[in-house]
Amino acid sequence: MAGILQIQRQTQYNQSIIFQQLPGLFDGCQFYFSGNFEYPTPEKEELISLVKLGGGHVIQREPKPGQVPESDLTRPYHAPPDMATCCIYIVRDNTAECQPIKSPVMCSVKASWIMDCVSQFKLLSVVNERSL
Repeated sequence: MAGILQIQRQTQYNQSIIFQQLPGLFDGCQFYFSGNFEYPTPEKEELISLVKLGGGHVIQREPKPGQVPESDLTRPYHAPPDMATCCIYIVRDNTAECQPIKSPVMCSVKASWIMDCVSQFKLLSVVNERSL
């Protein structure tokens, strides 16, 4: 029963976002897709499509921490308070073993983070995992 109530609340929240004509979920976010996206991770093209449908911007060059021009920085509309300044996300395969990146403006996330954000219609806090 609790699961049904949660789904109903989430549906009402999503409808209120649409009704109020608020920006898309990924508005103000930039994404760089790094590596191979192999099964069981969703295909890179599918993830890119989700990001674009949510108002996100896909960048072609890998951003370097500390070398992002201030003019490229945006403030994600739907960001939680602890992620208010993070606007560049480096998306990696769910199975990738890489050093995590977490700076005030840039962080690395697994592809599953995008799916989780879409399913809950909110930008989730990034967990600093060793397996990113």
